[in-house]
Amino acid sequence: TAAAAAAATADLLPRMGRARPHAEKSLGTPDPGAHSFALIVHAVGEVLVGSTDEGKEHEHA
Repeated sequence: TAAAAAAATADLLPRMGRARPHAEKSLGTPDPGAHSFALIVHAVGEVLVGSTDEGKEHEHA
């Protein structure tokens, strides 16, 4: 899942960006961008599943 992939970034050392100078201190902390993206993917998935279910209800009405 996206959440599991985001959590797995905790084992990675940053090579670019603002976290690079603090690479060793960052180890063990998941990437905040990956975590945010996982939340977005989850929310969009919930909406899409809800839209599919609502569409089925309207077809039978």
